[in-house]
Amino acid sequence: MKVNKICIFIVALTLLIFLCTPISSSSNKPGDIQVYYNGVHLPGDNVAEPTLKIGEPFNVRINFTVYGDYKIYVKLDDYGDNYFVVQDGPSPVGIYSDVILRSDECHAFEWTVYPTDKWAGGFIPLDFHYSMVERGNHVPVAHGAFTVAYPYISHEHYDEEPDINRSKIPSDKFNQNSLFRTALSLIRSLPDIIWINRGINVI
Repeated sequence: MKVNKICIFIVALTLLIFLCTPISSSSNKPGDIQVYYNGVHLPGDNVAEPTLKIGEPFNVRINFTVYGDYKIYVKLDDYGDNYFVVQDGPSPVGIYSDVILRSDECHAFEWTVYPTDKWAGGFIPLDFHYSMVERGNHVPVAHGAFTVAYPYISHEHYDEEPDINRSKIPSDKFNQNSLFRTALSLIRSLPDIIWINRGINVI
């Protein structure tokens, strides 16, 4: 009988602890990110994979919501030399811009970008990087990066008449695309950078 009472007490105590423990919510993470390519929401780990002409503009929008007071640093990056050019936006490719946000505030970072001819005939990723810093603390609360778009750049120019043959993706480029993705995955496994797909990664 005494054993039964002890068991009941343990079960009751466990339930009490469970009920009193706050359920994980948005307040337990520093923020949320929503990604849009040409106005279309990319949920989860989805990446835009269009075929683009040289000079063809496209739009990238990142809706950044924070659940505390933070200074946010963001940039687009192509890991190269002028593979993409920003036509309109808060900063050029590869350069950080920043904004101070208050708790529960949402800010839209938006760029209009176009590819140059430097990667014509191949696939090239365009990534989004961010870092969140609290006032008076230089160590980021969270930081990371993920691919927004992974387009194939054709040899056609945006202001030219369309050429069906030149717009097609050559079969050998699919193999190059696969190898490039594998190499990119290996790079992203390096420990000095935290790479994520969407949500905020807390350090």
